[in-house]
Amino acid sequence: MDSDVEKWFENAEDDFEVAEDNFSIGNQDVSMFFCHQAAEKALKAFQIQKEGEKSLSHNLVSLANQLDISEHEELLAELNPFYVGFRYPDEESPEVENPEDILKRTGEFLEWTRKKLKK
Repeated sequence: MDSDVEKWFENAEDDFEVAEDNFSIGNQDVSMFFCHQAAEKALKAFQIQKEGEKSLSHNLVSLANQLDISEHEELLAELNPFYVGFRYPDEESPEVENPEDILKRTGEFLEWTRKKLKK
């Protein structure tokens, strides 16, 4: 794995760990934000490997579309609102019906991405 790709993916894994830790202490908004961050950084690692550079976009669905990834579109669409809702106090964080499921699926997405990066 290229060093830039590895750096981005390791950072994605670190963010996912922060998401898990915050979920375990009841900070669901923080957990969902870091799930978004983990997914974004994993996508950007994949983008660097595939295209040699990364996009500046934070829109997970847009990033996935650029990479022709449709397998995880539902999860990425669910995570998208957490980038803005958590970062900006004048934006409302979205409600989450099943944050445990989103956390689990984000972990699965990272595993899927890891396998793609090793090919």
